[in-house]
Amino acid sequence: MLFRSIRFSIAADKMTVSAEDSESGNKAKEVVAAEFDSDPIDIGFNYKYIEESLQHITGDDMEKGAIQILLSTPTRAVLIKPVKEDDTLLMLVMPMRIS
Repeated sequence: MLFRSIRFSIAADKMTVSAEDSESGNKAKEVVAAEFDSDPIDIGFNYKYIEESLQHITGDDMEKGAIQILLSTPTRAVLIKPVKEDDTLLMLVMPMRIS
């Protein structure tokens, strides 16, 4: 199964991560807890860029799922970083247009 894009649908208390393979019709969806203090937003990415960013977050941060995704609009880049304030790791990922 190959998914080229991934969609994040973010609301006040959860983030739904979904993907669909248009060739085979296969779908995947996962709902995770989130803290978000703005209007709900849908944003899409090339899955490979998200995967590569998350591979740089290791240790306790990844085990606890403690990452921050900082965003403003579906057309602007997002910042991905570990929650630990003393960590200097920061990744920038550009979104892609979703339908």
